[in-house]
Amino acid sequence: MAGKSKAKGKIKRGVWKRIRSRVEAGMTLAQAAREHGVSRSAVSRRANKEGWKRPQKAAVSPKPKEATAPFAHVRGKDQAAALKACEQAVTRALLRAAEGLMQAETDISKAMEPVDKALKLKRELAKENREHGNTTVVVETVVPEPSSEQTPHRSP
Repeated sequence: MAGKSKAKGKIKRGVWKRIRSRVEAGMTLAQAAREHGVSRSAVSRRANKEGWKRPQKAAVSPKPKEATAPFAHVRGKDQAAALKACEQAVTRALLRAAEGLMQAETDISKAMEPVDKALKLKRELAKENREHGNTTVVVETVVPEPSSEQTPHRSP
């Protein structure tokens, strides 16, 4: 037998608690099994038997690359406008990712992956923008400005 062999026997209660907490925090069954040296099938059986609940995945769509895809055809025509549109799309994707993170009870490192990818893409776009001689800084307001109805009125 060339592969790793898992020790057969009873798995301690503390190990199951750690596996369950990781799965319920958003880790996949396979990842949790590998991390604790337990077979994936054993983890799957236990999860089904005990009714473990995994958190809803944050609906972050479109993904950063997909958000910028509609603007790819414009790049050759008007570089600055295309890059500005791409940066705005990435900023909107970041906002959706942050909203999804706040609503979902999930592992922060897992939830931050799309945000990290979007930030990397945004840095690349900004660098490309500078390389083409455009020194304009693109800023998109991510917090809506309060309307007159939302602004509290103070009496003097």
